[in-house]
Amino acid sequence: MDQSFTAESFQTIFDHENRKGHFLEGRFFPDLEQITHDIKTSTADIRALRKAKLSMPSDQYEQQMAVLNATRDAQRGDKEARLTAMLEAVAEEVGRANFRVEITRNDKIAGKPVYVANETPASYFAIKQVQKNINKLYKVKQSNRYNILCQLRAALSDKMPKYVIRTDISSFYESVPRKEILDKINNDSLLTLTSKKMIRQILYSYGVLSGSLK
Repeated sequence: MDQSFTAESFQTIFDHENRKGHFLEGRFFPDLEQITHDIKTSTADIRALRKAKLSMPSDQYEQQMAVLNATRDAQRGDKEARLTAMLEAVAEEVGRANFRVEITRNDKIAGKPVYVANETPASYFAIKQVQKNINKLYKVKQSNRYNILCQLRAALSDKMPKYVIRTDISSFYESVPRKEILDKINNDSLLTLTSKKMIRQILYSYGVLSGSLK
């Protein structure tokens, strides 16, 4: 498995997040917004021309369509080249020896402090790559709430008397034993040294900030 923190890996993450509806252009690469708008305009022009096909001479239609397709292809190539250059710059930053994912303490939610990574392209793509590496190698996947609710509804559908007890683990994520996690990661040979270093740095920064080094 490719665990590298490269422009190619970040491109995969970029495409995957966009398919999920997380449009990273406006969030991290605002310089791409204009070219993206131009591509959408060209696409709209192509659709409009197709609708008008029957009312135009065929040679005129073909000529105009060729121009519009060539324009859109050039725009797409320009966008791809720009994005590649931007992701290469991000990969270069992540690859520096002194790179760190900075953690800050943010506003409180339900009386609890929230710790977030700084909002930069380098931190975002580095964390996403680490997440991807862990997910693929350790098969870590959070339970689907919808599936759980469907199973619960099916279990409650018969007429047998039941007690339903709703519980929660107090400070679940805060109580995760980070030392045991790091020991397992370090003893395994699954993750690369870069991935391990990134995980250690993030957990250590969180521990220092939260006052819970353990």
